[in-house]
Amino acid sequence: ASGLPVVAVDAGGPASLIVSGETGLLAPADADGLATALLALVSAPKLQEHLRRAALAAVGERTWEAALGRLASGYRRAVRERVPGAARRVA
Repeated sequence: ASGLPVVAVDAGGPASLIVSGETGLLAPADADGLATALLALVSAPKLQEHLRRAALAAVGERTWEAALGRLASGYRRAVRERVPGAARRVA
């Protein structure tokens, strides 16, 4: 979201948010892996620009409105599947 290219550990939250080589770089969770990824990024200005642009485009789709819309949609589906006749009451 800051417009800077990202190097992150390939685990947990970052692994679910970053597409390695597209919206950032994911590295093994060790000092050597992180150092290698950082050096690769620092030495490749075109890669930096590619990651920066793609990450900004991807994060633009991650709004509170979109997240809450997906949550509400999931709730509507769950109610329709579990409660007979609920599709007419839940819109």
